[in-house]
Amino acid sequence: MRGILACAVMMLHLGVNHIILKLSGNALPGGRWQLSVDFFFILSGFVLARSYGINRPGIRIYFAKRLRRLGPVFVLSTILMWGLERSSLTTAAANLLMVQSLVGVPHLNWPSWSVPFEIFLPIIGLLVAERIRRPRLALAGFALLGAACCVALAMGQDCRFLRAVSGLGFGMFLYHSGWRTVPFANALIAGFCGMLLIMLLCIELPAIAVIFYPLAGWCVLAGANTRTCLSSAPFQALGRWSYGIYLFHVPVLTAAIQWLGVEHITGGTATVAIVVTVLAVSGAAFRFVETPVMRWRAALPS
Repeated sequence: MRGILACAVMMLHLGVNHIILKLSGNALPGGRWQLSVDFFFILSGFVLARSYGINRPGIRIYFAKRLRRLGPVFVLSTILMWGLERSSLTTAAANLLMVQSLVGVPHLNWPSWSVPFEIFLPIIGLLVAERIRRPRLALAGFALLGAACCVALAMGQDCRFLRAVSGLGFGMFLYHSGWRTVPFANALIAGFCGMLLIMLLCIELPAIAVIFYPLAGWCVLAGANTRTCLSSAPFQALGRWSYGIYLFHVPVLTAAIQWLGVEHITGGTATVAIVVTVLAVSGAAFRFVETPVMRWRAALPS
């Protein structure tokens, strides 16, 4: 699921909404594929809460591991964008330190706004979530906040901080609520297709975005215990490369525009070439950067 949704964000920036507009005879203006990021927040919150609850690594070790997981590809993609766009040193420094979203500095790489929230907000969430005596009540609260953010995004209002808070909080309390699903492959596929359908239609029908969180929660719970076609090797590879796809597609697109010109990258052949390049770069980054760094064990006090 992560890989498909990362590709959805990539295709948004490659102009998929214009294609949808033409194919639908101007009936559909496109989709809010940015909701994929909200699913990433929910999934991250759930996985982090489960991992922290099982392993009890401590906040310092958690933070070091999180930096090793998110930092290398983030820094590489940011350096690429800095080289392509030559922003100020202040902007570059804030981006390289992964705090740009927290201090109001512009993003060198458009999708990178979510990464600082992914790194720093869970530190608070992990410490607080286990101390909440009524996790299901908290889950309902984050679900309502997330639904409001989804509807607002469908209507063109992007509340990024609240999206990060509600998504991570919902994911964490989804784990702490103790709810589990019965493995049922067809229902998982239906829930995932439902999320994609909401993203496609919510510009015209913003109210349907209120069910995005329940569907996302169902997919996260069911996906932890169910094997479907999404568990096949190609989709597993996309999932492993999803972080690279999410962050590298903008530098590749920007380089293509600068070197070839906008008029030469709007055709189908150019789009396919860009997608193949992004997949190749993301696969190489996972193999030669992400995996070796994650295998390294920092020398931290116990």
